[in-house]
Amino acid sequence: QLILLDVDDFSAINEELGHRAADDVIRQFGKQLLQEFPSPHCLVSRLDGDEFAVLTVGNSDVFTLGPRATNIAVPRQTREGIMVSVTISAGIAAAPEHGHTASELMRHADIALGAAKASGPQRHVVYDPALGEAFKSRKGLEARMKQAIEDEGFELFYQPIISLRTMKPAGVEALLRLKQGAKDTPAVFVPVIEKLGLMPQLGAWIIQQAFRDSRRWPELRTSINLSPLQLENPALLDQIDFHRARFDVAPKSIGFEITEGVLLNKSATVHDNLQGLRDRGYVLALDDFGTGYSSLSYLSEFEIHRLKLDQSFVRGGRLIETRSATLIQGVIDICHKLNIDVVAEGIEEMEEAATLRQWGCDFAQGYQFGRPAPARTAAQNLVTLQNNAAAIVDYRTGEPVLGAV
Repeated sequence: QLILLDVDDFSAINEELGHRAADDVIRQFGKQLLQEFPSPHCLVSRLDGDEFAVLTVGNSDVFTLGPRATNIAVPRQTREGIMVSVTISAGIAAAPEHGHTASELMRHADIALGAAKASGPQRHVVYDPALGEAFKSRKGLEARMKQAIEDEGFELFYQPIISLRTMKPAGVEALLRLKQGAKDTPAVFVPVIEKLGLMPQLGAWIIQQAFRDSRRWPELRTSINLSPLQLENPALLDQIDFHRARFDVAPKSIGFEITEGVLLNKSATVHDNLQGLRDRGYVLALDDFGTGYSSLSYLSEFEIHRLKLDQSFVRGGRLIETRSATLIQGVIDICHKLNIDVVAEGIEEMEEAATLRQWGCDFAQGYQFGRPAPARTAAQNLVTLQNNAAAIVDYRTGEPVLGAV
């Protein structure tokens, strides 16, 4: 049996405590491995950095090897007296079930280790053929995304954002899509692009395209999503300044949406980029509020102009549940007292829009008002929504329902 192991988040230990403390952790971990898997029936080897391999012979049950490896009690105090919390992840492959050659076992144990680390700290996974298929699928998706970026295989769709006061379009959100014929959805391919570190490159193209398309609807605001990696780019403001001048777009007609993960990062570059966007007159929106670790403290600590309520606030009858309704109304009231507009996402029924309008919600976005569409189609849809009140219809039946509001 072959076990591949590494220390969870070792890079963070290295960065926070320094190389000497990190090296001490590795040495102690190696000693513990030798004690847990002694020779002559086991071979322990350090492969690289924080990655180790254990080769065992005999009739050991592979399902007992993982707990033995991941539960090793690595000392939490270095020689310098620094307390360190250390966990271990492991991937396991056995011959002949998982391979007949050394290269097969290494490859399959490595795939199992990747699955273990993806499922959280201090996990172990025994290789299974399904993991191999998932690995091939993921690698295929990564290859397709790299090729799509090289071939400009993406396009932007735009979804209308409606003012609940006037029931007229107030803006659009730019949404990334693969060009026609591709089956991968944004929920699938965006995390892959981010993991590959390609989002800054793709994000630069999105900014360029969105600024260009915004000239189709100059009276409305175009919202552009910014990833954490983009905000870590010191050249971000220069990119935006270049395209603003190139396409002669007023900052007031552009907004940028960020996620709470950005606000958790207090790096100087992120701070400077956010402040630079504010100083230039762009609207900043906090997206997907209500998911993850959303905190009302963000509203006081960071100067944002809009808050987007995640669709989970609206879906499943949440608006008629007393506790949920009270929470939503409370968020709207707090935002208004802080001069922050509120956008409700995921509106699929006019009754939802009517309720939110009654509570003072400023804007709404969802299939009820229009599906995302390519720029040319989106421009036509916006004109229709602007000029014809009856165009606001039930997206499922096609019947006019504006009167419900």
